[in-house]
Amino acid sequence: MIRQIESGFISKENCMKLFSNLTIPTEVGRYCNATHDGSTCWPPTLAGSQVKQPCPDLPDLQLNPLQFVYRRCGTDGEWSDIPDRHIVFQKTLYEECFIKGPSIASLNQNAKISNILAIVLLGIALVTIFVALLIYYVVLPKFVNGILHVRVQKHLFVSVIFDAATKLIIQILLLFQLHKIATVEITFAYELLATMKQYSELAIILWLTNDSHFLQVISRSGQICTSGYMTYIVIGWGLPIVPTSVWAVSMAVSHKVKDWTGHTESPLIWIMQIPKLLALLAAFSLLCVTAYRVFARTKCTKHKKNLDVRKIKYDVLMSGLFYLVILVSVLFNMIITHARIKCISCSYISTILTSSQGTVLSILYCFLNNNVHAYIKYSQTVLPASA
Repeated sequence: MIRQIESGFISKENCMKLFSNLTIPTEVGRYCNATHDGSTCWPPTLAGSQVKQPCPDLPDLQLNPLQFVYRRCGTDGEWSDIPDRHIVFQKTLYEECFIKGPSIASLNQNAKISNILAIVLLGIALVTIFVALLIYYVVLPKFVNGILHVRVQKHLFVSVIFDAATKLIIQILLLFQLHKIATVEITFAYELLATMKQYSELAIILWLTNDSHFLQVISRSGQICTSGYMTYIVIGWGLPIVPTSVWAVSMAVSHKVKDWTGHTESPLIWIMQIPKLLALLAAFSLLCVTAYRVFARTKCTKHKKNLDVRKIKYDVLMSGLFYLVILVSVLFNMIITHARIKCISCSYISTILTSSQGTVLSILYCFLNNNVHAYIKYSQTVLPASA
């Protein structure tokens, strides 16, 4: 079994200080003491296991930063040689590091491009969402904002604003670091932002699930639903607090890395990923049931009498398209993160998917929404005539 650990240059002196006060319980059994091989700091490791970490950045050698160095702890509790290998230094295997790959300079350049792209897309997303909300509150008739479905949709807008704003702050801080404009040494700020990001991503999915549930209810009953608002509030804003709190506490206790670097690759991230997947599954089930009712059972007289089936069809289509955007974004990022896929195009695709959600939401739920257009037309023709 190979265990990966977080990497970062640490001098030999600091390496020894880092683990000097570490107490390992006797029931753990044999283990290899912390050591430094001249370029990399290795923590205490259980006997009979092998650990790896990214290749170090050495000035005299062009090592591939996407590959790994390995070290093996023997069953006797001593660091051992790795047999049948050619490039071993101080019992550390460097063979993979000489596999050709992108240079650190090119990786940094791509990181800068991805960072600027994310800032631009998140900025556009925030502007479009604010315009959409302005249309809802100012242009549409007042009674529309009291409709339960519209209230649920506005909470979905707010959750996306929260998510986009959090990610924008993270990207701006990253911009300062990449261009060496300034260094923000506030560990708590980075950890808080990481927590807010996980919370907002789950909140978006749960509000989309609430939206899907509302559509399912009216497609089943044939009546406009007016109750259940507080239940939606608890599910959309309250439920994400539970897994987010568990994840944050677990990270604080177990992930002893500055600024929680690499937190998305830690096994603890599944505390957040599993609820996201379950919420996506729930939303998918609700949308499928609703789609069947409104598309396959359009001859149902009950629905014709009480509801405009065309409006429900459009709502289902709109929610389904936004659901696909969220689903592709979540699954794509899970795959490239946990499969440790490192490619430039993947980085750009991930940035576009995660930074454009607000823009897509505004387009689908407002700018191209036939129901919104109908309400605007109503406010411009019927209301002035009745006045």
